[in-house]
Amino acid sequence: MTLALTFGLLVVACSATKDKPGTGSSDSQTTAQDRGPRHELPERQEPWRTYRNVQFGYELRYPPDALPDTTVPAVVRFELTRLVTKSPQPGDTIRGNYTFMIEASPNPAGLSPAQWFSYEDSMSDYRRSRRIKKITPLVIDGQRGLSYLLYAGDANITHTFLCAFGFAYEITYEDSVGSLTIEGLASVKPVYQRMLHSIRFIRR
Repeated sequence: MTLALTFGLLVVACSATKDKPGTGSSDSQTTAQDRGPRHELPERQEPWRTYRNVQFGYELRYPPDALPDTTVPAVVRFELTRLVTKSPQPGDTIRGNYTFMIEASPNPAGLSPAQWFSYEDSMSDYRRSRRIKKITPLVIDGQRGLSYLLYAGDANITHTFLCAFGFAYEITYEDSVGSLTIEGLASVKPVYQRMLHSIRFIRR
């Protein structure tokens, strides 16, 4: 299809040059270099979809190849699969599965993201406060939040906390993992970031 389209464009370009009034024989022999570089038409990509959670007051966009699990509205997961070419055995290929998860909870006390992190940490046997590698402030849909990069065994997990309109949200995804899936993760991290920043809160 690309060859046929390119050929068609060349025919049109040559015809236009030939039919142009006042064009001499030297103009009809224009070289490919004179015409400038040819650009391949980009492949059409399917647009991202929108997931809307009215019960917990938010919506976000996700890629068409992500598989959403909305069985539990309070804990929604989006699973992405990416091909990984690096593997222990030469010639083998494996697929890495990566999960973007958003957990919503009522926040009647109006806790801030930092307070919600401390509350969650105090209620769990897994003391995440001891595993913090980096804290990054951010703003999503006008609401201030905090991203905590936590060390968890052979992986680094990013937990982003947002509080808005009576709810607290924790968004979790892998930031770096073992060498077997690092290649696939590199391709999916920009997707995570785009999904995170696509979050919009439903005002009530």
